[in-house]
Amino acid sequence: MLAKHLVFLKPEETSLAKLYDSLQFVGGKKEKVKELRASAFPTCPLIWLDNFLFPTKDYQNSYHSTYHTSVGNFVHEYVQRGLAEVARGNLLGAAKCGACGHTEDVTTDFQCPECSEQMEYVELAVKYKLLTGHIDCVLVDFVKDNRGKVIRVKLQVSDYKTCSLEDKRYLPNKKHLLQAAIYGALIERKLKKHYADVYPDAEVLVTTLSIFYIPKDKPSKRMEYAIPFSASLRKDAIFMIKYAVKGRELYNKLAELHALPVSEKEKRSAEIRAALLELYSVRTCNACEHQGLDTTPQDYYEERVKPFFFEKVTRLDDKTFFRNECLLERSCMSKRVWLDNVFESFVYPTNMDDTDLVF
Repeated sequence: MLAKHLVFLKPEETSLAKLYDSLQFVGGKKEKVKELRASAFPTCPLIWLDNFLFPTKDYQNSYHSTYHTSVGNFVHEYVQRGLAEVARGNLLGAAKCGACGHTEDVTTDFQCPECSEQMEYVELAVKYKLLTGHIDCVLVDFVKDNRGKVIRVKLQVSDYKTCSLEDKRYLPNKKHLLQAAIYGALIERKLKKHYADVYPDAEVLVTTLSIFYIPKDKPSKRMEYAIPFSASLRKDAIFMIKYAVKGRELYNKLAELHALPVSEKEKRSAEIRAALLELYSVRTCNACEHQGLDTTPQDYYEERVKPFFFEKVTRLDDKTFFRNECLLERSCMSKRVWLDNVFESFVYPTNMDDTDLVF
């Protein structure tokens, strides 16, 4: 029997191990996509500008990043496909029929009305000016009066997050609450408009936000954290959305100025300085001034911003560490120092790609 050979089985790396390790270099370095999406919160216009001026500071391994993204996408699709079957009448989403091409923008019925085939669940998309997002799960409860009239549309917004059991002790991640609140405010705005014609007298309200963690190594050990979407939380989320969008608009204007020749930027240096100062005025830590709060930007950062920057980071060598502060914590608290440093790099960029230079 083969059992007698088990004594020779031992931990030993073959050439396969070296080949596997080399996977991280397939495709080279890949810069993270920078866009204004709800899933990117917490964020700050100064971070966008820093990543724009110094892109090599935030590279991630392209191959391993693709691996983790693919696993996450599969888990999302697996859960969403299953819920479309078991949560009939309660799961709200968009839908597309693969058989006949029929689509629905908002529905709880995933059986195609044209050909009766099961339609594919599609995440509800949300958009406010420059901010976009896709919501993993919206559960709906149509509350009726004793005459059968819908008087309230209660919504639960849930965000799926893949993790590992090893990460359990760090959950829930505070920034995930931030993202869920953004989703809640955006979808409530969208669905109020949608149901205004269907149920004109009904109140449409997101009542609950939840973060649903699914371990990649043992999905049955799922964990969920929920919070009421209170009036106060809703108000803060709406402010955050509008504040971030304003910052993105100012950032986009600066990106256009940055594309100008150096000689032109030198002539327009006063305009550029003014634009940079305007961007600085809407950095995340200055939100306290726009909200009329009795605190300083430094204290506001320590108490209300910094906790949301806790995250697990994977380095190029695939080793991980935990970051618990904003990347610009040590460089942006002094407006004058920040402006002088950024202005120099903005007008005279030193990070130009020299790959195609000919000597």
